[in-house]
Amino acid sequence: MELSMKKKMKQKYIPSKNSRENIRVKIEDLNEKGEGIAFHNKLKINVKKALPGEDVLVRYMPDRPRKDRIRLLEILSPSALRTQPPCQYFEQCGGCQLQHVRYKKQLEFKQNWLKQLLLSYPQLKQTAVDQVMGMPQPASYRNKTQMPFQKRDEKIIYGLYQKGTHEVTPIDYCLVENKDANRALQIIREWAEHYRI
Repeated sequence: MELSMKKKMKQKYIPSKNSRENIRVKIEDLNEKGEGIAFHNKLKINVKKALPGEDVLVRYMPDRPRKDRIRLLEILSPSALRTQPPCQYFEQCGGCQLQHVRYKKQLEFKQNWLKQLLLSYPQLKQTAVDQVMGMPQPASYRNKTQMPFQKRDEKIIYGLYQKGTHEVTPIDYCLVENKDANRALQIIREWAEHYRI
């Protein structure tokens, strides 16, 4: 991540509220949420699931909630950083943001983001940030789980909210949750269905 981009990132792109626009942009960086950062008419656009180096086509939709007004339509030139997410729920679920990025690059992004955060504190500007240590197998590492349960079509489901919504993406097994937590969620669902809760 370019540390000098912080100054450029202050303004957000707000096109005409009365029209939907398709805009072609080049993704320059990632923000703290793992969204691609692009600029149009010198103003910032955040594009979910887009990666640095990619040319993308996006649509501005003024009738959508503020956090969901920029919609990725097409990746015109995929980044070499892009990989197939290991999780089948990645496109719908809001629980993980970087599974479409090669793991080594995920670690570099986190290291660079920490450096950028430290620049906000004058007394910490000279602090060295070591390379982020990865895992041999980046899965089953979360030791806390919090998932909403719902009744849908006479069945009990649990999962994670789609980003920026209250819509639950049903999940049977979360790759980043601890294996015991995954089993506990399954047991609670079975119990709720059995006792009609």
